[in-house]
Amino acid sequence: MATENLQIPDIASNQNQKEVTANAATNLLDRAMNNNVQKTITVSTSFTATETRENFVIELTGTPGAPLNIDMPDTNNRTLTVVNNTDDVMTIRNSASGGAGQPVIAVGGVSTFHYDGTNFFDLSALALSVASWLGLTDTPSAYTNFGGQQATVNAAENAIEFTAQHAKIPVRVATTVAGTLATSFEPADTVDGISLAEGDRILIKDQSTGSENGVYVVASSGAPTRAIDFDDNADVILGETIPVLLGDTNARSVWMHMAGTDIGTDTLTFLKTEPAVGYMPLPLGGARLISANEIAGPLDNTTDPRFERIDGATDKGLRILWPTGSLLEIALEEVYMPPDIDADKDITIHLVGEMSGGADTTTSIDVHVFDSSGDTEMGGSTGNFTSTRTEFTVTISAADLTGHPLGWLSISLVPAGAHGTDTLQVSSAWIEYTRKAA
Repeated sequence: MATENLQIPDIASNQNQKEVTANAATNLLDRAMNNNVQKTITVSTSFTATETRENFVIELTGTPGAPLNIDMPDTNNRTLTVVNNTDDVMTIRNSASGGAGQPVIAVGGVSTFHYDGTNFFDLSALALSVASWLGLTDTPSAYTNFGGQQATVNAAENAIEFTAQHAKIPVRVATTVAGTLATSFEPADTVDGISLAEGDRILIKDQSTGSENGVYVVASSGAPTRAIDFDDNADVILGETIPVLLGDTNARSVWMHMAGTDIGTDTLTFLKTEPAVGYMPLPLGGARLISANEIAGPLDNTTDPRFERIDGATDKGLRILWPTGSLLEIALEEVYMPPDIDADKDITIHLVGEMSGGADTTTSIDVHVFDSSGDTEMGGSTGNFTSTRTEFTVTISAADLTGHPLGWLSISLVPAGAHGTDTLQVSSAWIEYTRKAA
């Protein structure tokens, strides 16, 4: 007995010297996976079952001077590569009917296919052409094959480069202002707080002459050179991204190539991709009155300040309202930092509010913020409230949040100035933060 396709012998149950059969089977499998053989032809002929079973590559040679047909064994279920090094076209076929999808191989061509005993299934598109790889030279040349993917040989770097990639290799630093190509990007020059060194990849994106923008490599002196993956039009795709590793401003940022594809001619434009943003609500219903720096009790529709519906009959929205002249402090519910917060980024507190009539001199609300690990007040003041409902923001620096990112925040609000005629109202509040990278 033997296997169906490669005819590898089975070990018989009563066989004393099993290693004989096992060794023979291993050798057959090795040949089927790796062997190649030359077959010289002058007339139409057939592959033998042994030739197709025990070889991975069959090279056709000879000078028939006319197109020929090569028949496959009808019982052979096999994957095979055939190289045509004859002087004319070769067609591989099923001897009985030709078979669907039969390979037609031009002079110098290569065909990789699977044959199921009747029909052919082309596998050549699954890889770059063998002929292209054999023909690579040590000069800048391009070979375009599967899916438009391009292999470029760069002689100076002695490497094969695949272009164009949607995600570029990271750069060490990116510019924040324009510079002079000839003198601003030499070793020891500073870009975004980072001292440059020869060989650094840098993203130059702020030039007054936009065609100078792009990805460069710092030279030993003088102007940098364009990076090999960003030095010609075949290298660039709109929408490709460029990560930045270091910098006072641009560290760990990612920039998207938005416009310009003609290198050296078009203005190349790059846009910073903003990280995902998260939000935490600050429920007004949990607000409590603060008196003499202590909690005096929850707010309701009778306290000063009070928590109430804007209009019990017609407007069911909720708000915190400071009556005319009230300067009392309220504390919102404590907020625990979420686990996905980026500890190196600032957070922003948002308030939406207004004054009742706008007759008073406009005033702001002071936002007092403390965290779980310190007794240092953070926060700041909103802009001035008016009779128009407005969104206000107060930014808390990441450097000030000593309990960041696993602690909590205590946030309180107090009017910053007199409002003897009008009431002050806050109708919603929330925190905005930056999510850390996955």
